Amino acid sequence: MMLLIAANVAFALQFLFFQSWADLPAVVAMVLGTVGMFMLRGIPMRVFLGLAALGWIASHALIGASCWQRRWC
Repeated sequence: MMLLIAANVAFALQFLFFQSWADLPAVVAMVLGTVGMFMLRGIPMRVFLGLAALGWIASHALIGASCWQRRWC
């Protein structure tokens, strides 16, 4: 399990160093989602997954990905 989390963090760090700081919420969301799914159960898992979802929303908001900016959404 620790190997999976370490691989997830290592994968996330490569994007952290090669992209902008706007990608930080996505990295945090990825780590929170992985820890929540594989290390937790019950209410703590749901809290971590909810925080991961908020991280993805923040990431998309920072990079400007939104439905109202596109006609086909």
